Amino acid sequence: GKAQRVRRAKNMSSKNIVLKPKYNTLRAEGSIINEMLKDAYNDGLMIRAIRIAVKDASNVADFVAQKDTRRATFSSHEHQVLRTNLRYYADNVGKQKAKKFNKTHLMQRRMLYTFVMLAGSCGARVGELKKLKWGDIRYETSSGEETIYVDIRGETSKVRRDRTAVAHDAASTGKVLDKWKKETEFGKKTDL
Repeated sequence: GKAQRVRRAKNMSSKNIVLKPKYNTLRAEGSIINEMLKDAYNDGLMIRAIRIAVKDASNVADFVAQKDTRRATFSSHEHQVLRTNLRYYADNVGKQKAKKFNKTHLMQRRMLYTFVMLAGSCGARVGELKKLKWGDIRYETSSGEETIYVDIRGETSKVRRDRTAVAHDAASTGKVLDKWKKETEFGKKTDL
């Protein structure tokens, strides 16, 4: 059905990706990532502020010269690097290991990991995800295949209308969500 079409549209064979996006697209997406990082720092989820910049690289002319481009996406390798480093950060191991930390700091790392994994999976806006409640996440199984639906409420959405996002890679996303729900003290349907 519709969920399968959405999942297929997000796979790597999609024609909705390009390796060299336009410079303005990079600036806009960099701005969104910076807002997310700023919110994480302001909410105490990061111990230092991080800001990324889209540099004026020598290949910017290539970005401008392209007429029919599509939005960029992470390559499989880049996505794996992001997931691995965030998991190390959340589990406090490897090069992400902090010498001094407390239980709250470790919980904040795990919360950030869960937040980024859900954001990457369902594509909802940062503000929508920050106001998401456990009751807004639905698991449905059809023909032995699990699908995770994220119901975005109109009052929390930038566009002020209800909509539903479908998480791709439901198995991996479900594990991350289930693990966080067991760890947090705020796991009721009405909790954020």
